[in-house]
Amino acid sequence: MLFIGFFALSVALMAQGWVAFKFMPEVQGTFISLNVRLPEGAPFSRSNQIFYEVEAAAEALKTKLGKARDGEDYVKSVYITITEASHRKESTEQVAKMFREELGEIPDAEEINIGFTQNEGGPDLSFGIEAEDLESLRLSTIDLQNYLKTLPGLYDVRNNLQSATPELQIELTPGAERFGLTLGDVSRQVRQAFYGEEVQRLPREGQDVRVMVRYPKSARESLATIDAMRIRTADGREVPLAAVADAKFAPSFKRIDRRDRQRATRVTAELREGVDRAAIMKVYNEEFLPEWRERHPGASLAQRGDAEEQSEFMGQFLTLYLVALFMMYMLLAMAFSSYWQPVLIMSAIPFGFMGAVFGHLIFGMSFALFSFFGVGAAAGVVINDNLVLIDYVNRLRANGAGAFEALVKAGSYRFRPIILTSITTFVGLMPMMFERSTDAEFLKPTVVALCFGVTFALFVTLFFVPAMYAVGADIARFYRWAWTGVKQPEVGHGASEEHDYGADSPDRGLGPRGGEIRPAE
Repeated sequence: MLFIGFFALSVALMAQGWVAFKFMPEVQGTFISLNVRLPEGAPFSRSNQIFYEVEAAAEALKTKLGKARDGEDYVKSVYITITEASHRKESTEQVAKMFREELGEIPDAEEINIGFTQNEGGPDLSFGIEAEDLESLRLSTIDLQNYLKTLPGLYDVRNNLQSATPELQIELTPGAERFGLTLGDVSRQVRQAFYGEEVQRLPREGQDVRVMVRYPKSARESLATIDAMRIRTADGREVPLAAVADAKFAPSFKRIDRRDRQRATRVTAELREGVDRAAIMKVYNEEFLPEWRERHPGASLAQRGDAEEQSEFMGQFLTLYLVALFMMYMLLAMAFSSYWQPVLIMSAIPFGFMGAVFGHLIFGMSFALFSFFGVGAAAGVVINDNLVLIDYVNRLRANGAGAFEALVKAGSYRFRPIILTSITTFVGLMPMMFERSTDAEFLKPTVVALCFGVTFALFVTLFFVPAMYAVGADIARFYRWAWTGVKQPEVGHGASEEHDYGADSPDRGLGPRGGEIRPAE
């Protein structure tokens, strides 16, 4: 029950966000990048103004942080290159967020991305919206964005919709077909009037000069020209534009993304430091999502980015892991000629996950994709330890020992190889586990999961598995008594304590390490 309680605690730590899960580990480097996307058509002077603001924020951050431990400037240049991790106490993420606070708000920016990792992880929260109708897509996107802005733990809430700009939209009136006109004909003539039609190219100084025919500049600069312009029909006649088409200005987007043949947008947000992602998503799913679906029945909403990749990975990972576990069970069942002993041997695998969770909690790390690889490696070591223990128990029982005495003897005789396997694995990986260089950060989740998975599973092998074996033996006693009616011996019945399992013992041929013992000549 103690082991099961600790396992439940590890699951709760993951579920409640004490040990966060990030699909890809955040490998923080020494370079911070900032990307600001302005609306289409923003003047170049505004871009220069934002650059000067960024430069001023970098200088303010440089003054605020001062010198690093090695005596160099903490912030080395306007490119936000900071000193190595071994010479500072703040993480790159903390410096990046300090820089973002120094920069302040840029209200006219459509997108602000700040990067501080080498693998360029995406935003903390990413949502995708799909809809058939463009107006429905726009309204549902703004609705979600406005809600996320009300949550105190989020900042930089953006969407990837381009700014809406006025667009001239033309629709044919009923009966326009009798003039032999199509929508393409009318649109093309309007374009010729304002943009022009190329009628000739003249060679000049080795290049071609295009000659365009179009309305005079004064006419092109007036919207009244649209109402007064005339359209040529197929037979050469000219009719007013208003007689064959309705022209109106309406908002339009310069770029429309699609996903699964539907118009799609994305809304992203960043989490403030210390904010629980699980708590944010719980409020979002319970309070906002049902009402949003009622207000926008023609749109669909789902998580994107890391959350989507995580869902796909976990589905494939669990399928492959179940196949691997089944194959392991089959091999162990054939080796032990038993159906329940392989289950007993493999029962320690979940506790390797438990150790990995506690290891990530101790180091303050997020559980990542590579952490599962460490759990898988730890499972192999744990199964090997249990295999050694249960095999020796079976050999002792085959020579007449009772279940209790066989477990005690096997635990003492196999203690040294079991504990040495775990200790050497842990010690051998300690240099990489405590390394702070950027190159080692990619493998640290795997190393931490493997080290602590093996360490915690050591106690599972020495205490939990023998206890479960004894429980199984006691259950077998009960069923034999219920089937035969014959009183069964106690679990500890078997060879007496005087047996030392030497040359003359029922366990002839078994030494402390499973090697052969030969009687003295």
